[in-house]
Amino acid sequence: MPASLSEALSPAGMPLSVPFPPALNTIFYGPPGTGKTRQALHILREHFTDHQEKESEAQRLERLVHPVIWRDVICAALHELGDSATVPHLRSHPLIDAKYRCTEGKLTHARLWNNLQIHSPTDSKTVHLAHKYPPILFDKLNDGASTWTLLPGWEDEAPGAMELLDKLGQEPLASGHEEKRYACVTFHQSYSYEEFVEGIRPVFADEDTDEDAEYALRDGLFKRICAQAREHPDKKYALLIDEINRGNISKIFGELISLIESSKREGAEDAMNVTLPYSGEDFSVPGTLYLMGPMNPADRSLALMDTALRRRFSFERIDPDPSVLEGMFIEGINLERLLRVLNERIEVLYDKEHAIGHAYFLCVRNVDDLAEVFSKKIIPLLEEYFFDDWEKIRLVLGDNQKMQGMDELCLLVEEDCGVRLFGEEAGGTLPPRRSLNKDALLNARAYIAIYDPAEAGR
Repeated sequence: MPASLSEALSPAGMPLSVPFPPALNTIFYGPPGTGKTRQALHILREHFTDHQEKESEAQRLERLVHPVIWRDVICAALHELGDSATVPHLRSHPLIDAKYRCTEGKLTHARLWNNLQIHSPTDSKTVHLAHKYPPILFDKLNDGASTWTLLPGWEDEAPGAMELLDKLGQEPLASGHEEKRYACVTFHQSYSYEEFVEGIRPVFADEDTDEDAEYALRDGLFKRICAQAREHPDKKYALLIDEINRGNISKIFGELISLIESSKREGAEDAMNVTLPYSGEDFSVPGTLYLMGPMNPADRSLALMDTALRRRFSFERIDPDPSVLEGMFIEGINLERLLRVLNERIEVLYDKEHAIGHAYFLCVRNVDDLAEVFSKKIIPLLEEYFFDDWEKIRLVLGDNQKMQGMDELCLLVEEDCGVRLFGEEAGGTLPPRRSLNKDALLNARAYIAIYDPAEAGR
């Protein structure tokens, strides 16, 4: 098995050459702040990205048409065809073909046909559609061949088409082109099978209109990247599923939960496929598609994950690595020792799943930065972990060990305000009110006292 991902950092915390995923299906898990997602992204950039000297003509066309709305692309293509063409002729134009490749999913009614009709004149003799919308750009000739033509003045109504035509003739192939062979998604409670695999979803005729939607069968992210991997069997593809434990796995994967097993992939000895419920297609998962899922057990325990999912994934643990901070001193504060002591205390008082990751300290350059990390990240995290049990938080921060006369180094301060607020009878039994000591947060000795009170007192 390759070296652990946590070993893929230099002493300064910079990424080195990262190992290839240890299995087809891998979950990277560990406490927050260990850089799981960041390191997974380094894997994607190093092992699932092709670096080309120049992009291909097909890639150039996709890049040019991707930000252009459908009707403007149609205008540009029709103009190149002499301002008129049949739908099959128009469909085969390189600009239209590139725009289709940029369009996610399948449509029950082609975007091309819809746009031609809805942007035709309301008094057209050949296009009988109840709802039409400006701008008026196209009309169909009554020539028996269903030829569509551009209407006069279309240039003013479709500025995107004119800009596209200019770029088409002047913009060369881009150099230093990167082709990504991966996709990323974040799971959450509302994420569904229809978004991940396939489903019936609303589709608008053009992206920037308020026109009535039609409902169409659209491929989800997983199905699309499977199709890409199948088209290029000589290359490896990857899907990064961030927060994989936050989604309803059974609901999202559905019948595909069996297909992601390495033994059930295309070309494997026990390869299998299923019939998808919406499209009725036979579907299987390519053996060259890697699935990676970073997750925080502190958010949701591994024990609560779908059992079927756990059986089909390998697990790579990434723990906090204080050695990443070796040699990092901020005004006398040894960041490596600081992190080690904090996590040793948390492990005893809670467990190792709720440790603090080294990533919190990688960008610290001075005491002000450290105060920001403690006040806005670490202490709020401890409050969440210990359910506002301030005594345990004081133990983690070492405030209980700061010797007499070192009160100014305590990160938490107490105020006995019960009597003042509620009187002697009621207020005498109330716990003190605790708050952050802003002066201590900006005092380097306060952090040294966390791991070495004697040194801080000298």
